[in-house]
Amino acid sequence: MHGKHVKHYSPYYFGPDPKKLIRSHFPSDPQWQFLEKPVTKEEFEKMLMYDDNFYNCGLLSTDVDVAVISRNESAKFTIRYDSKIDMQMIAKLEYQEGKKYTEVDNSWFIQKFDDHFKAEVLLNKKGKYSAIFFVKLAYEKKYHSAFRHIINCDKDSREQREFPMIYEQFNKTKAILYEPMTGPLKNGTTVYFKIQVEEAEAVIVVTKNEVKLSKDGNTFSGPVEINSDSDTAIVYCKLPGINDYHGLLNYPVTN
Repeated sequence: MHGKHVKHYSPYYFGPDPKKLIRSHFPSDPQWQFLEKPVTKEEFEKMLMYDDNFYNCGLLSTDVDVAVISRNESAKFTIRYDSKIDMQMIAKLEYQEGKKYTEVDNSWFIQKFDDHFKAEVLLNKKGKYSAIFFVKLAYEKKYHSAFRHIINCDKDSREQREFPMIYEQFNKTKAILYEPMTGPLKNGTTVYFKIQVEEAEAVIVVTKNEVKLSKDGNTFSGPVEINSDSDTAIVYCKLPGINDYHGLLNYPVTN
């Protein structure tokens, strides 16, 4: 990702729309932009760069349409896409110190709705971050980079928070988490859980004990007393015709 060239075939580059191609390529001669109003170098450098995979996977736009953004503590993105295409999205956040990049775990949380993705990011440390979004179609095995942001965080967070770790089944079941959105969860407290899981028969939260959430259609909710010996609280679901429970989310727990 950082200065390494990787070959891959993409039909997108056969007769691409000039308005889309300018999102990733800047000809030195303006006439080769094939635009009625050519983009200046300054305008190009402020644009959010879209890779060919952005369009190949049916993505349409993002509400944060600039390359460099400034935030303190958190940021939210809404990424629109063609809802006829079944696809998945993940992201990677890296803390940047000179030429060194350090990946920040559990800093992103992406959820898929009817016609858009919602992505949230937590920034616990002041500095510069590289945020890379990856996408893949339902039948593909590998994710491909789609677009990236540089995020400048103005100050350290007053409270160190992180999102729960997402298991593969969370995306497969098209689950939507309502609360709690972040951890760590505190031992000895009662936390209200609410999650939507398509076609699930049951959802449980396991700390030291197992708590079954109340079911209302595809939505499961209820209070859970956090009492963990393993520093984690894990959300599981049971699907029809399957005896075993599958993990959805894993929250860190502290005393």
